[in-house]
Amino acid sequence: MLRGIVSGDILSTFRIGHYLPQIMCVVAVFTLYIILGILIDATLSDVEKNKVRIEELKIELALKTKTYSAQRKLENIEKVLQEGGVNIHVPSKPATRIED
Repeated sequence: MLRGIVSGDILSTFRIGHYLPQIMCVVAVFTLYIILGILIDATLSDVEKNKVRIEELKIELALKTKTYSAQRKLENIEKVLQEGGVNIHVPSKPATRIED
């Protein structure tokens, strides 16, 4: 039996040679199916990673928008006070505490 497999006589015994093109097509289709499944899984994994990154960026954008809005508000208040003749501005250095 092993000698028949190695020499190729088994193909003629079971007449597999007649169906060899169909067998090759089936193997090719299964191989393509497996490869496409792996590629689709990798793509879906990337999509999930990108969704997480988008949520992180949305949070970062909200924080920056809030900071920008607060800064603009302080600038507007300072501008109104200067127009009113009051010389007040936001300190450039933090306050220091003098200990007794």
